[in-house]
Amino acid sequence: MNEVLKAIWQWLENNPHPLTDLRTLVWFVFLVLIVGAWLAARRRSRKRTAEDEQEMIDENFQKNEDGLYPWEVNTNDHPSTVKKGTKPHPMDNLPQRGRWRI
Repeated sequence: MNEVLKAIWQWLENNPHPLTDLRTLVWFVFLVLIVGAWLAARRRSRKRTAEDEQEMIDENFQKNEDGLYPWEVNTNDHPSTVKKGTKPHPMDNLPQRGRWRI
């Protein structure tokens, strides 16, 4: 370990622009880590099957006595069911069905 530290110290002393080289090295390592994490996440998501998705849903949510999940219970978003004092939901990245807060 001492030899490694001595080699790093000599490199820093003898190099005319050590910080520039160090900054480039850190940037390169950062990019490699980001790309590696992205590839690992992509590989994991490709391995996921419909059965795995259903298992994850069953672990986190329970069906009611009618056999429906919580998001399947009330899907009636007809304008007559929306109260007059409700405001539109401010987030546009949500599904279009059920956009009104009650």
